[in-house]
Amino acid sequence: MKNMWINDRQHNLPEMAQTLGDVLDFAASNWVPAGEVITRVTVDGQELPFEEEADNRTGFLGEISDLRLWTERPRDVAYEGISEAIRYLPRLVEGSSRIAMLLRVGDLREAHDLLERALGGLDWFLSLLKFGLEQWPGIWQLSLAPRGEDFSVESAYNKLQALVPLLNDRMQQEQWIFFASLVEMELIPQLNRWTNQYLPVLLNNISRDN
Repeated sequence: MKNMWINDRQHNLPEMAQTLGDVLDFAASNWVPAGEVITRVTVDGQELPFEEEADNRTGFLGEISDLRLWTERPRDVAYEGISEAIRYLPRLVEGSSRIAMLLRVGDLREAHDLLERALGGLDWFLSLLKFGLEQWPGIWQLSLAPRGEDFSVESAYNKLQALVPLLNDRMQQEQWIFFASLVEMELIPQLNRWTNQYLPVLLNNISRDN
């Protein structure tokens, strides 16, 4: 391996490092700036998606010519993710609506192709929310309802999270009409509220610096 960079600063590899996993672990413990986390990895100029990191950790360094890492504060990552979610959720709503329509007309093949992506998108959003809210613990109890009503960020998160096992159960039982109804009557309205109401309130009450 020839080049190892973190945030455009070159480093010498530790002698004990033999695999990509060794380097990532050593870098996280010794070279990543205090209070930051690794957010991006490229191997020989190619982006390494984090969902593929586990499969690539055992790759030998002799097979890698150029390794670059970038870091950010978790709070910056969370803020950017929540901002991105406002732009992403309408696409998830559109895809979910199409899935429900396809299931109702019996087009299971196309519905299944879209279903995997939609459920992956929902999982990404829930993981983002959990990670993001952990950066501002007090925000869990922020009210999302008109004055006098008790409905917090935590309540909204738990309500959306509770849909996941219900959707999985309908899918495993192949109860596609019930699945479509759950998507139309529960999932889509909740995602629309997150897009148009909840996330803007969140962004108005958090910042990278507080």
